[in-house]
Amino acid sequence: MNPAQDESRQKLEGFAAENEGGSCCSTSLRRPAQKFDNKSGLLALMGCTVDEDFKASDYLMESLTTPEIAKSDRPNDSAMCLAHGIKDPGRLLDGFGWKDLPKGSVIVDVGGGTGHVSMLLAKTHPQLKLVVQDRHQTIAHGRETKRVELQGHDFFDPQPPRDPPALYLLRFIVHDWADSYAAKILRRLREAAAPTTKLMLIERIIPYACKANDAEYRKSIPGTEDDSVVPKPLLQNLGVVNLNGYLAEIQRTLQEFDRLYAASGWKLVQVHKTKGLASQIIGAPA
Repeated sequence: MNPAQDESRQKLEGFAAENEGGSCCSTSLRRPAQKFDNKSGLLALMGCTVDEDFKASDYLMESLTTPEIAKSDRPNDSAMCLAHGIKDPGRLLDGFGWKDLPKGSVIVDVGGGTGHVSMLLAKTHPQLKLVVQDRHQTIAHGRETKRVELQGHDFFDPQPPRDPPALYLLRFIVHDWADSYAAKILRRLREAAAPTTKLMLIERIIPYACKANDAEYRKSIPGTEDDSVVPKPLLQNLGVVNLNGYLAEIQRTLQEFDRLYAASGWKLVQVHKTKGLASQIIGAPA
């Protein structure tokens, strides 16, 4: 082992020792501003690079090709702000016909954190009833209202007994899971769905690297027209799928979402494109 390798090994051993027993995680939760105090600089560098820089680079395609923000000089339109959710989640309100849902319709926000998205829906569409599901330790930090219910639940488990909802909403969830795990999550929802229940994934649909001869296929799914604006000779997806090899995210193409739906008992029926990061990918029971 040469001196450089030995130094790297010592740094990694120090990193592991600092995190033994979860002390670093505990500090991060209790005192996030001090989470790197008395820790090696390597730990802080890794945290910044992986959690901030890498994530921001994953959103370069949106910041460069979305017409409304491609030439923007506003800080909130930067890739970093897009990646970390600094923008108003109001774009959730684009596309899907929320106002057309009947009074009393139940929306289950699966993996919805402390409920900030459901709170927005409840505020703008008072006819809806929202149920926010997340792990118990997350839900404990939320706040219920008359129309927003908080429910501790692991999305790999069967859905708690209740009347089937009008829609299951999963916002930026399945990109964290490989197909086998994502299919299990969606299959649990299908098991509890009624024939009229809809599924909405809010995710990015990654273009193919080259133009695909799939015009007929896209005609069968409303909202999936190819409107790529990437100029030649750049790849149509700007090489974004290479990030799958660097990060733990699984970015999927339209047909990959279609296969994921089919594997879990759903059928992809429509796509609503919003003004920014992602699309609303709508499914119905197959």
